[in-house]
Amino acid sequence: MEVLEFHGTHVLSKDKTICPHGLPLNGNWTKGFALDLHTTKSTLIGVDDFRHNKFETLRPPIAEDLFQLKYRKDTDRIERIASQAAAFLEKYKAGWQLDVIIPIPPSDQTRQLQPVYELAKSIGKKCNLPVDFTTLKKVKSTSELKGIDDAEKRREILKDAFDVEANSLAGKDVLLLRRYLKSSPLN
Repeated sequence: MEVLEFHGTHVLSKDKTICPHGLPLNGNWTKGFALDLHTTKSTLIGVDDFRHNKFETLRPPIAEDLFQLKYRKDTDRIERIASQAAAFLEKYKAGWQLDVIIPIPPSDQTRQLQPVYELAKSIGKKCNLPVDFTTLKKVKSTSELKGIDDAEKRREILKDAFDVEANSLAGKDVLLLRRYLKSSPLN
């Protein structure tokens, strides 16, 4: 692959293929990655008729695809995102010996299109991994976390929000899939 542009977290090849290399995520797990940043730059450009701030936001390509899928319901983005995620997973899949993909239940469970569920299905199919929608249950309603940067506050909101049947995942290597929302510092 001949690299055309390097963006710090992904490369754009000469054939216009976007190749994320994954950003490590630290936490109480063995390994965690985000495929790219959520936002690379956001500039205030004014105020709309409802007195809401308007921004010009630049996102890496995969983040733009996620935005279009979630907020514009552009389901054509599912395969593009899943293909990139599957290509990334293939690098690690054998070493991790993954047994199952479990999508984390969303905050808004009333949304007809659940992007993480749709992505999990497509990634599972591409990587030949089963997807489990029943083992991890959301047992407490929570507010959306996208506007909350304080880690302690996020922990408090999520405390006792999920349940897993005892020993249901014993001895299994699990890929937990979620839409990671942490942005880069805004310029």
